[in-house]
Formats: sequence, structure tokens, C-alpha cells
Amino acid sequence: DVKDNQPPVPVCDRNSIVAISNSAESGQGVGIAGVLTFDDGSHDNCGISCMKIRRMDQLVSWDSLLCDNRLTFTCADVNKTIMVELGVWDLDSAFNSCMVEAKIQDNIFPRVNAPDDMTISCKGNLTNLAVHGTATYRDNCTFTTRDSVVRELDDCNIGKIKRFFIARDVYGNTSIDSQIITVRNLDPIIFTDINWPGTITRNNQCMTRTSPKDLGSEPSVFSSALASKCSSVAFSHNDVEFRFSDGVCRKILRTWTAIDWCNNGTRFSNTQLIMITNDIAPVIVNGCRPDSLKITHEGTCQARVQI
Repeated sequence: DVKDNQPPVPVCDRNSIVAISNSAESGQGVGIAGVLTFDDGSHDNCGISCMKIRRMDQLVSWDSLLCDNRLTFTCADVNKTIMVELGVWDLDSAFNSCMVEAKIQDNIFPRVNAPDDMTISCKGNLTNLAVHGTATYRDNCTFTTRDSVVRELDDCNIGKIKRFFIARDVYGNTSIDSQIITVRNLDPIIFTDINWPGTITRNNQCMTRTSPKDLGSEPSVFSSALASKCSSVAFSHNDVEFRFSDGVCRKILRTWTAIDWCNNGTRFSNTQLIMITNDIAPVIVNGCRPDSLKITHEGTCQARVQI
């Protein structure tokens, strides 16, 4: 009888890489590796009848495995080096084996889908940005997420808000997507948004101080028009005064000007009428008695009278 007493010669690929996939064949988050992944040219002088592989961290008997079997690796194995044994049998059932270091990698980057870019009013919600959409994430293995915000707004809250959504998986693959929110003043202040001071009439008062503060009469912007810092309105005034006109002691035409510096310096003007009257006649308290008069004759037809 001719008998092969020489065992087969296993040749292992010393460093094999197994990638975690999300393909339909292997299933999401699973890596499948067959014998050929770890074999690097095993041979025998008569022929090889069977090759098998097994994980040394999940050791099972060779008898429980089929020839040309496959090993399954999961996301829990990512970033690990797992020892795999390659077993080789020849035609006479002689056996030999070698060891392979299998490095498990996840080379699939997470998928990040940020909300669509949009334009909003500066009077909208600029604090809770979640109302403007949230991102969705997907990956074949576990991952962590975080987000950051860059605000590029001026003093009028006009500009852009950039939201960055970041996902990082267990292998360190990182993906970023962004949303750009353009912030504009979609409803700028108009004339009717201003509470203009009305006509003022003061009777029987000898007023010398008629400033807006003294009169308690100044313009303002209705609160509904300033829901946020969308406007920067400054007020100024210019007076034209008439004395003893139209039956009043003083008549003031006060022209108010409002300038919205957040709306390209848009100006609005309105004239306020202020009237000061006095219906009380003067009262003479002395000088009406004859002895109150001092008369000094000057020449024949002239005299000086002093009260």
C-alpha cells in the first residue's frame, strides 16, 4: 500500500483584514470571511481534501465545522485583532494548522442628512434651532453624534447661522453635514409701527420748559414690532416756534424723525403740534393809587410819571 505520511503544509496570510459591511449578503453590521481570506497557498504532496477556520476567542471543535466554512464578525469586533486558526487536511486525513491575526475594520462612514437650508425672519426663534429641523443619522455600526453652531449675525440679528451635524462611529470614521439658516428682516418697521406723540395743549400755564421729557411726550416703537433685536430705531426732533399765533401764546411745530439703522437707515417723519395758551388776565398789585405816582414837570407841556 502507498501511504502519505507527510502532513499538509498550511500557509497562512499572517495579517488578514476583515471589513464590517452593510451589504445585503452579509447583513448590516456584519463581516463574513471564508477560508480564502486566511489561506495564502496551503499545499500537500498528494492533495488537500478540506480546509476549515475557527476563531480562537470562540473556540469550537473541528468536527462541528464544515469544510470551507465561513466566520462571522460583528461591530463588537471592530478595532480588535482576533486570532484565527486555519486547519488543513490532506487526502489521507493528515492534519496541520497555522494561525492568522485577523484585524477587524469598519471602513463605512456614517451617513448624516442635515435639514435643508432655509431663510427665516430675524423675529423668529434664533435660540431653539431644533424648530428649524433635525438631522438624521445612519451607520452599519454604533456611532455617536454631536452638533455645533456658528452664528454670523450682526447687531441687527441679520446674517447666517451655520449648524454642523457630526457622526463618528466606533472605528473613528467621521461624517459631517451642515445646514445654513439665512436670517433676514422680512418684516421691517413701517410708519404705523411707531407710536407717534399726539397734539398737546396746555391752558393757563406759563411754560418755559417744553422739551419732550418735560412734556412727557416722546415717540416709541410698538412692542410687537420689536419681537427681537431686528431694529435699531433712533429718534430726533426739530422745533419751529411761533409766539402769539392763532390765539395762543406759544405754538410749537415739533417734527419727529425716526431712523431705523437696521433697515438701511430708513427714515420716517411726523409733526407734533404743541400749543400753550393763557386766558387769565394779568393782575396789577401796586401802582394804581394816586400816591403811587411820582410826577415831575419838565418844561411847560411835559412831565415825567414814575410808578
